[in-house]
Order: sequence, then C-alpha cells, then structure tokens
Amino acid sequence: MRVLKILLISCFMLVAAQSFAFAGSGKAIIPHWLSLGGGGQMGAMDIIYISNISTHDLVVKITLYKEDSSTVTSGPQYSNFKDNNTVIGAGETASFSTSTETDSNGYGIIEWKNKDGEDDTVGLISTMPKLLINNGMPF
Repeated sequence: MRVLKILLISCFMLVAAQSFAFAGSGKAIIPHWLSLGGGGQMGAMDIIYISNISTHDLVVKITLYKEDSSTVTSGPQYSNFKDNNTVIGAGETASFSTSTETDSNGYGIIEWKNKDGEDDTVGLISTMPKLLINNGMPF
C-alpha cells in the first residue's frame, strides 16, 4: 500500500511539473519561404510579420532552413527586429525578409518565450503574404 501511495504521488508531481515546463513559450513552422537573389537587382523575397498579442515582452528566435535542411546563416534582413534572438514588446509587430544573395528556399521555425517568465498560453501571431503560418492561429 505504501508503494502505491509513493507511486501515485510521484505520478501527480510529474504531471504537475510537466505543465509548468512548457508554460510561457511556443513555436510554429514557417512551411515555405523563398528568396530569388536577383544578381545585384531587387530579387523576390518573402516578408514575414510577427505580432506579439500578449501583454508581456517576448524573446523571439527565427531559424530558417534551406531545402536540404541546412541552416541559413546569412541573408535574412530584419526590420525593427534587431537580430535572431530579440525582444518584441507587448502589442508590437516586427518583420523580417528572406532576402539572400543567391536563389534559395526552404522552411523555418519561429520560437518565443516570455522575457520575464510570465505564463501566457499564446504569444504571437505571424503572417506572410499568400501563406498562413500556424493556419493563421496564435501560437
């Protein structure tokens, strides 16, 4: 009987701790992005808008992958989005473009976490022309 009590308490603690482990963070997949280098001319590129819909500041990280699953290390240009691990204030929108020197395409991941550890269920909504990220739902 004592072993059963310990087992039940352990299971309860594990479930309770697990719910806190993922609080205040989220991520979504960018299903496709495109950049046509243009060879010195204005090439085609995707622009992705990210809006913080929470009441807290969020730290946002964007990782782009090429078609072959290698990470894009140079090229993305940020507008009011300082770098790849920046803070978007509550109620603010940031954007970045997938401008690269050569023709390239792939997919990506947008991740966020609360700057001060607050517990928000969702924090961002992101869009790009002609393509919904996370089916247009907050994440």
